[in-house]
Amino acid sequence: MRDERGFSLVELIVVIAIISIIGAGAYGMLGLLNGKYAKECATKTQSALSQTKVAAMSKSKGATLYDVYIRIYTSADGSVYVDSVTGRGTANEARTTEKIGNARVTVSAVKGRVGTEASDSTVTLDGTNEIIIAFDRSGGTFNEVVNTEPTGLIAPAKETDVYWKKIIFTQGSVEYVLDLVPLTGKFSLSKKLSGRCVWL
Repeated sequence: MRDERGFSLVELIVVIAIISIIGAGAYGMLGLLNGKYAKECATKTQSALSQTKVAAMSKSKGATLYDVYIRIYTSADGSVYVDSVTGRGTANEARTTEKIGNARVTVSAVKGRVGTEASDSTVTLDGTNEIIIAFDRSGGTFNEVVNTEPTGLIAPAKETDVYWKKIIFTQGSVEYVLDLVPLTGKFSLSKKLSGRCVWL
């Protein structure tokens, strides 16, 4: 006599459920591997830069040096935030704060003189420092680096002829780089993975 045993319906449902759980976990890990959080952080920063440039060049908002800017910083838990500030030191001062990334993303920026890389230095956000980026109202170019957030109506101390050149968002082996062109005020986003560069 032949053995005609097979799988019962319950056994088949259990196997399908286990495969579904494993598949959902693998899909979640895929987001970590492809730099999803770094990309989100970079695109939100790019958007904040675009809005800040428009506000700085607007007659109603951009009036003095560093009165319209963004401030990128990390909190104690490693989350990344961007403050968009308009009308600094006036009765119309407005500040919006947005969480743009979590502790899985490392944010750093390169600053230096235009035309040379010899003087470039990298700042990594670690909760004790910040990146302040402002545009010049007259031509839409980037303003020089300031190391602390401007307050009141007093012009902030700046690093003469030193500009932010890049903002780098890293998650694992994936980097998103926001290249800043100081003399034109333009910026572009690219993705770097294992030495290759892909423009977005």
